[in-house]
Amino acid sequence: MLTIFGEIAEFECEYILQRQGEGIAVAKQNVKYIGRKKIETDENMFRDVYASWKYGEIIARAALSRLGLGKNTFYRRVKEYEACLKG
Repeated sequence: MLTIFGEIAEFECEYILQRQGEGIAVAKQNVKYIGRKKIETDENMFRDVYASWKYGEIIARAALSRLGLGKNTFYRRVKEYEACLKG
């Protein structure tokens, strides 16, 4: 009996995700779904903090607090910045 309830719950979760994906696809076609807004940072301040972090003057935690960013956002910005430097 528990196995049947588990399978029904799993099927319902898959169905919800499928409907959600379809709804997002329709919203994107109608340009109503644009995603989350990008967190704005001062570019000059980011460059200064990045340089300090890269040269080992500060640790990543200090850089995060100075910029007010989360860990994932900081490292994503670092990756984008370094890609701009190379290209």
